[in-house]
Amino acid sequence: MLECKTDDKEILQKFCDFLDIRQNRITSGHHGKSVCLSLSLSNFSNTDFNSYSLIKNKSQKELFVNSIILSNDELFYSFLKGLFDGDGTVHTCRQSIGISICGTSKQLFEDIKEKIQQTLPTPTSCWIVKRELSNRLPLYTFKIGAGVKRNNLKFLFDKFYSNEYIVLKIGR
Repeated sequence: MLECKTDDKEILQKFCDFLDIRQNRITSGHHGKSVCLSLSLSNFSNTDFNSYSLIKNKSQKELFVNSIILSNDELFYSFLKGLFDGDGTVHTCRQSIGISICGTSKQLFEDIKEKIQQTLPTPTSCWIVKRELSNRLPLYTFKIGAGVKRNNLKFLFDKFYSNEYIVLKIGR
C-alpha cells in the first residue's frame, strides 16, 4: 500500500497513470486526511522484485546492496534516491551542508560509500557515523558533504532528477 496526505494525492494519480492503473483505486482514509493505493504482487506479474531486493520495511531489513544494483549506475542511483526519499535528510546548516541517510546496517552504507566514491566529484566528502541508542540497535548515518563548490550535491541532483518522467506540479 502506498499512502500519503490528501494534499499529495497527485503523487498517487501520477503513479497510477505511469503503471496504467485505474485512478479510482485510490481510496481515502484517516477521516479524509490521507489517500492510499493498495496493490498486490499480481499487479506486477512481469517483474521479479526479489532480484532487485525490493522488500517490505526495507529500511529495517536491508543489510547490503544487491550486486545487480551495484553493477549498474542507473539502478544504483535510483536505489540511493529511494533510500534518501525514505530515510534521508538535507542539511542546510552552513557548517555541514550535504545530505544524509539513516539506517541500521553499517554494511549497507559501506557498500554505498565504496560505490559512490567511484563517481562522486569529491569522493572524500562522505563518511559513516555510528550512534548508539539505549536499548536499541545501533543507528548509522551515511553523510555526503557538499564537496568543492557544492559539486557533490549538483552531481547527485542530476543523477536523482535528470531522467524523471513523472514531475509533480509546483505549488497548489
